[in-house]
Amino acid sequence: AAAAAAAAAAAAFAAATNSGSYESLQCQVVGRRRVLLVSPEHSYKGLYPYPVAHPYDGYSMVDLDEADYSRFPLIAKVRGEAAVVEPGDVLFVPDGWWRHEHGLSPEHAALEIRMGTGGRPRTAGSAVLAVGRTVEDRVTRAEGPREARHWMRVVAEAEEADWVDLGTVAGQRRVDMAQMVRDEVDEGLPVVAVVAAAGAAKSGAGAGAHTHPHRHHRRRGRWQAFLRELIDGRMEPTPWLNANFKDPLFISEAAAMMKKQAALGQGSASKGAASGASGVVGVLGGGGIEGGGIEGGGVEGGGGAEGGSGDGRSMVAAAGEGSFALALPGGGVLTAQSKILPDTRTHTEQKYPEFYVEKLRQEGYDVRHTPMSVLNPEHPQFIGGKVKK
Repeated sequence: AAAAAAAAAAAAFAAATNSGSYESLQCQVVGRRRVLLVSPEHSYKGLYPYPVAHPYDGYSMVDLDEADYSRFPLIAKVRGEAAVVEPGDVLFVPDGWWRHEHGLSPEHAALEIRMGTGGRPRTAGSAVLAVGRTVEDRVTRAEGPREARHWMRVVAEAEEADWVDLGTVAGQRRVDMAQMVRDEVDEGLPVVAVVAAAGAAKSGAGAGAHTHPHRHHRRRGRWQAFLRELIDGRMEPTPWLNANFKDPLFISEAAAMMKKQAALGQGSASKGAASGASGVVGVLGGGGIEGGGIEGGGVEGGGGAEGGSGDGRSMVAAAGEGSFALALPGGGVLTAQSKILPDTRTHTEQKYPEFYVEKLRQEGYDVRHTPMSVLNPEHPQFIGGKVKK
């Protein structure tokens, strides 16, 4: 019985942590937040999600605080439901809904409770997002992130004959993939009821004949319009972590550090004054808020990361158009492009990585490794036994 209960709990946890199949309760504990919820029906009609293979998968590329309408024109048509939550309030976030948050207090904290959807059917909106992610993931796995958009367009325009050699195994595989994508779209999208006029007139009925409405459900043939929407303005290669890229997560973290430092009176962030281990190493110019605007400027699908306050963002932007460098409390440096932590490994941990892995696990990190060093005869846990002298 205990084993069955544990298995059921594990299954429930897996279902609840599946970003495409859970609902959540946002329990406000401290401070106030403005939360905007957007239906997943807008996922490919204005929210422009990052590709499924991108590190920011699950977030929108649009910064709702400073929307770029020239790059994301359909965002102007997106509408949502807004609410201000205060301590004691509980906000229900349905499956697949996008969430944009903005802190209205110097400090705010919330508790998120995730619930698996179980055997309940998806709503029409969540089905749109689920189908889009499924077909995009299928094509990305088959063709790779850089070629996924090209082949998605080929499938959408039914141009396999122009790009595929049916005399090869790869060609036949791509034809099969194209048909599976079309079937998944037509069968997975919510059923649409269409009202048509069916003539009731019979031969010789004359001008007095009348018509009556007839309802039928449309399934087939929807793949082309849907796939065109799915790739519109997205799935393009992105300059991920190149020399000019500024990571919104690092900028948000820096904004929080600067704001906390200013609140504690440890010096002005704009002057780049160092203050102990947690001070500013040097502000070479602010990173600004660029990229996807995650945490404090972006949108996340299915109940995601909490946004930062506008005050913190302005402190970073006020430093200029360059980059910054902040000293971290435990050592290391945070910039707009990277977060460099100090190497705290001992000599033994450097020589035998599994000892360091075990240390990280004890600290709560989920890490995995391949214990190849135990094949080393000098290793304390050498699997071949002691070397005879």
